[in-house]
Amino acid sequence: MICQTPPKILGLNELTRLTIYNIVDNESDGISSPCPCVKPIRGITRASKTKDKRPCVYTQEFASLIQRDGELNMEKMCNAAHGLSLLLIAEYEVHTTSDSGDDGKAEDSGDKAFSSTRETVTEYVLFDGGPDPDVWRKNTHKLGLTGLLQHIDTVVLSHYHSDHSNGLRAAVPEICQTRKERGNETPLIVDLHHKPISTRGLKSRGKIYPMTPPNPSVAELESLGAKVQLHKKGHVTCGGCFYVSGEIPRKTSFETGLTGHFTQIKDGHWVPDADILDERYIACKIRGRGTVVISACSHAGIINVCQNAKETIDSKITAVVGGFHLSGSSVEGRIEATIQSLEELNPDVLLAGHCTGWKAKAALVKTFEFTFQPLAVGGKYVFNSM
Repeated sequence: MICQTPPKILGLNELTRLTIYNIVDNESDGISSPCPCVKPIRGITRASKTKDKRPCVYTQEFASLIQRDGELNMEKMCNAAHGLSLLLIAEYEVHTTSDSGDDGKAEDSGDKAFSSTRETVTEYVLFDGGPDPDVWRKNTHKLGLTGLLQHIDTVVLSHYHSDHSNGLRAAVPEICQTRKERGNETPLIVDLHHKPISTRGLKSRGKIYPMTPPNPSVAELESLGAKVQLHKKGHVTCGGCFYVSGEIPRKTSFETGLTGHFTQIKDGHWVPDADILDERYIACKIRGRGTVVISACSHAGIINVCQNAKETIDSKITAVVGGFHLSGSSVEGRIEATIQSLEELNPDVLLAGHCTGWKAKAALVKTFEFTFQPLAVGGKYVFNSM
């Protein structure tokens, strides 16, 4: 069920756990030592009685392979690619009350006895598909995620760039087929911005070069088995676990879009489109910690994204995840101002990947020594509640 009411009025479910699998990203790094903010504590597991109080725990790809297979098979390593695709798994608790069914004494006394139980509900959403159907398909299998595809009810596309949309040509049919094989006949929802799907291009040395392959159309996605929903405004999805934004307000003075970006209109002409207004982020709320913001590209500016999430969800930003789009000569000049604004937001964890760029990552790790770590393809990130 989709609800159009802003979540600060409705209220998002407070998650007890959020797990993120990084299916596609620009960088592969399965061996670097993790940042102190995400390093697992020895002896603490999900089943242990001692609670891990770190806001997020990271499992390296190498460690995952060794634990799963008992060996380090290099052919099972994920492939990096310029793009992003994340599997988000949200867990939250619901309370149920039922008749305790005692020996009848409560009935004789006129009082009815009830028992209360807590049940964990899990929701799955795929955020973007990366640039290459083959990479998405292979990495999903290498990560051992094929058994989870049947549970994905919703795919959210952040914006109409092929490094985020083209992989859906593999993701959508594979998810639909798996759901059907497991007896799930309900349609897979693909959540898109309402703006017309356009061809985008980048200008270099006076010439505009189109981004290809073209974004999949609504008709194509539905032919692959999905049901497309178009949204202009921000909305809550996946049983109230995730907030998907509408257009992101541009408020900062230094985040001015992507210079040299163009959109092709119906008559074939190219028009400047630095703002990329169809871009959206996704966010959720972790119990006792605050909001996790997941931004695929941040063409609107990662500070604009975070400020909008903070105002909309009315909660502290505990983590910022995804592409910060600080790579390239047209945007690298805003790295310093971005870092200053992130210091004011004071998140507990910063996990930047995709289009963040090495210069920005170097600056981020210098300033946020104990809270920043680059995203890596094949990584698993688990956010814990308090």
